[in-house]
Amino acid sequence: MQCEFGILNDNWSDKSLRGCAWINHSSVNSLIRDVKPGLDYLFVIAHAGVEYCDIPLPEWRDRYKELIDLGADAVIGGHPHVPQGWEVYKDKPIFYSLGNFFFDVNSEKEYWNNGLSVMLRIDKHGKLAYQVINTVKVNDEIRIDTSKQIQDHNELICRKLGDHEEYMTEVNKLCLDLWPSFEHTMLRALNSERSTLNFKNLIKYILNIVKGRKVEYRYILNFLRCESARFVMVRAIKILSQVKI
Repeated sequence: MQCEFGILNDNWSDKSLRGCAWINHSSVNSLIRDVKPGLDYLFVIAHAGVEYCDIPLPEWRDRYKELIDLGADAVIGGHPHVPQGWEVYKDKPIFYSLGNFFFDVNSEKEYWNNGLSVMLRIDKHGKLAYQVINTVKVNDEIRIDTSKQIQDHNELICRKLGDHEEYMTEVNKLCLDLWPSFEHTMLRALNSERSTLNFKNLIKYILNIVKGRKVEYRYILNFLRCESARFVMVRAIKILSQVKI
């Protein structure tokens, strides 16, 4: 768990510390600049975003646009487990999350079994075009989803991305909705869980002291390393404390 963001770090040569490539590592920008001149097209596959949320955070939108500015011809994101919409920036497509294609683990989360398949085409003039195909997993089979519900859902997300005021309202609400669970997770890892004062919770607290429950430092470290979690917490705290974002 400690290496979820860790291939590009000081210990990258240690095979026991392998993780996924960290899209915000300081070397990523220079890597793109260095390889771009020798390529006809450069596509970045990004692993980031808040799980189970329909829209990307502003910080990820800014980062993916920065990747386009650096030379990427398209950015295709994954990790949130649900589709997050797409937009075109400087004539280059950005897909914030393709959602799940085929995930063995079942979940009751809405749109858990829905995914986007993106087809990129380059014409004879070198112009890049794309096509999005909606998919859905049904009884361990992948099917093309032509339902109006998923089409309307994806169109709504893309429309929100194009309406700054509506988008930011949605983002702020999202962060405030997520804050209680994030706060609970951090406090629990710190062995300082905030609970309603009652007899049951008092007994639990005493038992934790008796058992010598320790602070879960690795869990906290991973939580703080995760930009998505940090972005959500900072935004929520700013809103709750009425600090200008």
